[in-house]
Formats: sequence, C-alpha cells, structure tokens
Amino acid sequence: MKYIFKQSVIPVIYLLCSAMMGLGIMVLEEKFLILEVALNVVNLLGYSLIVCATSFKDGQKALDLRETNDKSREIIARTGENLRLQTEEEFAVWKGFAYGAFACLPLVALLLIHTIVFLSGGLNTVGMIAGILYMPVYSFFLLFGHATSYTYYFALLALPYISALTGISYWLGAKKAMLKYESIDQMRKSLHGE
Repeated sequence: MKYIFKQSVIPVIYLLCSAMMGLGIMVLEEKFLILEVALNVVNLLGYSLIVCATSFKDGQKALDLRETNDKSREIIARTGENLRLQTEEEFAVWKGFAYGAFACLPLVALLLIHTIVFLSGGLNTVGMIAGILYMPVYSFFLLFGHATSYTYYFALLALPYISALTGISYWLGAKKAMLKYESIDQMRKSLHGE
C-alpha cells in the first residue's frame, strides 16, 4: 500500500502545477473565451501526457521486476535458497488504476467535507479548494457557468479520468515490456531449440 501511495504522488504533483496554470488561464476576460478553452485543453493535454508517460514507464519497470522475481522464484524452487523478492512493486493491472484513484483521494475528502459544511449552512470554501486543486478537469465547467455549491461535484470527473490515464498507460507500458520478453524467449528457442 505504501508503494501505491508513493506512485500516486507524481500525478498529484503535476496536478498542482496544472492547477496553477488553470488558475492563470481562468483570470482572462470573458471576451477571450475561445482562447481560454484552447489553453485549458492544452493544459489538460499537457497534464495527461506527463501522467501517461510516467505511468507507462512505471508499468515497464513493474513488469521487469516481475520477470526478475520470477527468475528468482525458479532459483528458490530448484535450490531452496532464500532470496529476497520485491513483490510490492511487481506488475499487477489493478495497480495502475489504483495510482490514479489514490491521486484523487484529496478530492473525495475535500468534497465530503464540503458536503458536511454546506449542509450545515457554511461557506463554499472547501468545495472551491477542491475545484482549484483539480482545475485541469473542473475548469471546463467554470468556462460555461458559475461556481456554485453544486458545481464543485463536477470535479469528481477527475477520478475516472485520472484513474484511466494511469491505469491504461501503466498496462501499455507493461505490455511493451512483455512483448520484449516474448521476443527474447522466441529468439532463445530458435537458437537453442525447445
């Protein structure tokens, strides 16, 4: 679990950078709406590319580690030698999606607090913070309307979006590494026979 939290920090850090850029974009005047939309799309695409690239690389490393651990398991089975395995970092499809989901835990927590405060008649400050932190996704709702106590919940769309970004790219990175290992095995079989 500690490893998954560590991996989810990267999408959060880039999210904060993109949130600051999104805030800068949102201060443009209304007459520049087309420019605002274009800049928000570029901001979201930039965030998406960075998260996809890091998750892709994580997927490759995780599958490499699983291959290494599999070879160590074979040695353990044959010799009984006690080798240390790093199983927490090994590839598993669900881990990529978990990175993105864990990156959205602050959003869920903030919106839960916002709901409690809003229902008790308080201010919208907590919801506003949630919207600002997840600005790359939330900004599109602000462009065509005003922030209200209810619109902050649109930021929840960041949860499936970021989870899909990290999960799919993590899996694709592992798939690339898997294809590399399969071609090595085929080459070895063609050289040495079955």
